[in-house]
Amino acid sequence: MWLFSFVWYGFIGFVLYWIIRLAVKHGINDSKEV
Repeated sequence: MWLFSFVWYGFIGFVLYWIIRLAVKHGINDSKEV
């Protein structure tokens, strides 16, 4: 059961990592205006 949770959290963490990375990459211009 712990193995399933480990893979699940690992997948979520990996997805969140890419979402944040893409958000920062595409949001640099917007963040500078603030």
